[in-house]
Amino acid sequence: MSYQHGVYTREVPTSLLPPTRVEVSLPVIVSTAPVHTLPAGVEKPVNKPVLIFTPEEGAAKFGSLPAGAEKSDYPILQALEIYLSRYRMAPVCVINVFDPAAHVDDQGNPDVTKVTAADVIGGVDAATGA
Repeated sequence: MSYQHGVYTREVPTSLLPPTRVEVSLPVIVSTAPVHTLPAGVEKPVNKPVLIFTPEEGAAKFGSLPAGAEKSDYPILQALEIYLSRYRMAPVCVINVFDPAAHVDDQGNPDVTKVTAADVIGGVDAATGA
């Protein structure tokens, strides 16, 4: 039986890429996300800043691309993919302005094209702080 004395290392390839934590700046994304695809009972963040650290967390908070939808309809998904997956930069602050209860088509279905510039610009209610 042989025994090796000392310290020995070996490299093992991995497909996991850890995010690079950003300490000097914080990207803030204000746009639309498919929050209407989230399961019932899950809070749909509308006009609330949410700090996201991983792609999985982004999908859990902002939903996934609906069948037949264009990725360009939901820029938040595109931005999260770029920051968190491609460049591995975290965290990212995300503010979704698409409200599936308010932005609906004639049949009452959520419609992201109903979001207007006024929804993005918004404002603050001095009495409530909202």
